Amino acid sequence: MRRRPTAWILGAVTTLLLTACSGGAEPRLIEPTTEAAAFADESPTGARSVGTPQSSDEDQQRESVADGDPESTDQMLDDNSSTTDTSESTNGNPDDAGADAEVIDAGASESDELDASADNDATESVASEPGRTDDDEDLDATLDELIQFVETERGRTFSSRPEVVVLDDDAFVAEWSSVVAADVAASGSEYADWTDIYRALGIIEPGESLDQIWSSFGDAGILGWYDAAGDRIVLRTGEITPFTRTLLVHELTHALDDESFDVDADRFDGRDDELGWTFRAVVEGSAIEIEERYRATLSTAELEAEDAAAALIPRGVSFSSFTDEFLEIQFSRSEQGAAFIDELWDRGGAAAVDAVLTNPPSTSEQIMNPELWVTNAPADIISIAPVADGAAFRSGVLGEARLAAILISLGIDEAYEAASGWGGDGFVAWRAGEVTCVRIHLEADTPAELDGYASAFESWAAQSENRDVFYPTADLIRVTSCG
Repeated sequence: MRRRPTAWILGAVTTLLLTACSGGAEPRLIEPTTEAAAFADESPTGARSVGTPQSSDEDQQRESVADGDPESTDQMLDDNSSTTDTSESTNGNPDDAGADAEVIDAGASESDELDASADNDATESVASEPGRTDDDEDLDATLDELIQFVETERGRTFSSRPEVVVLDDDAFVAEWSSVVAADVAASGSEYADWTDIYRALGIIEPGESLDQIWSSFGDAGILGWYDAAGDRIVLRTGEITPFTRTLLVHELTHALDDESFDVDADRFDGRDDELGWTFRAVVEGSAIEIEERYRATLSTAELEAEDAAAALIPRGVSFSSFTDEFLEIQFSRSEQGAAFIDELWDRGGAAAVDAVLTNPPSTSEQIMNPELWVTNAPADIISIAPVADGAAFRSGVLGEARLAAILISLGIDEAYEAASGWGGDGFVAWRAGEVTCVRIHLEADTPAELDGYASAFESWAAQSENRDVFYPTADLIRVTSCG
């Protein structure tokens, strides 16, 4: 499948939820994922909260927040089921720190039952509270409308009403940075290990680190994320526009899926296969499916207004400052997941989506080629694992999607064409002084596809003197890259 150019990022970032949902939330960039921690009791400076009736004590707290008092910090959240998540969740790969960029923060909140009459009563109650603004009332009314849309389209019903927290630009960026910092602190060696691996493979620049990259995403245009632990949605803007509505539909879908399928994805932690990536992909795909259905209801003028609003989002950092390889890893999960879910929905409706959220594919190859999943084709597994030249600190599977991203410097079409022959892989990483090396074993489905893979990696290896391609057997490619 040909990927859209990175210009598509502007729209995709709406979700740098790092699916936040996903096991995290992928800020809708996609997509990273990690474990979330709870917000402090107070809301951060510059925040307002809507969507849940508050007690008088909470009213006073919100009024003090409007004056700029409290501060808080958050944390972020990154087979056939018989196979094994590459350490890609922060528990295995901070690549999901925050994607499809989706992040999930935490924080306790009260909620109401969502039957029709209770919904109306709740809205009226919130609207009459002291200290509320017209924007809060507009957002509450919009939330009622969009909850009904998401429930109808997704074929499920909320058991509790998600809260929406709106932060101004400075508070949003600061909170995102605190989310990443808390995730780094809770993740042990994960960030450091994957920073070294990504440097060695050319996915990030030599002077970059994953924690710095993810932190800077907050200033690059992340617009919101779903906080699974707190059952709330965090937004960068409270102005009700077609753009805000589309973003809310996406995050509400995450919230609805989370009630039934636990999008925190703790069950996929500590694995060495691709299950973390694939689960994040189907979680993000579900949200994009409902988002696109909502966009289909908008008029041409509303769609133009949506694009105009997206262009006005403040950005202190340009996405051009990130490597194409890194961005491809993040956005491919959202796009591939969306195509996968669209195919499943056409075949089996909401029930098919429910089933794959319960039991996701084990490889990105199955996500990128839905017929493999639908026909129960066995997942490809490497026959000969690579061996490190030193003490190994990480090993596992990269998968078709990540390997395509590694090759993206050859061109989008060329990278995905080469990777389409994926027949299994394994990697191992070790350190030699200040240098980290990664060795990958690759197999392909056919001899012709193996030749295509070999040609692509030889071209990629020629870009650096620290890369090497070797052929241990006629059916196996060995790629070594240090940096």
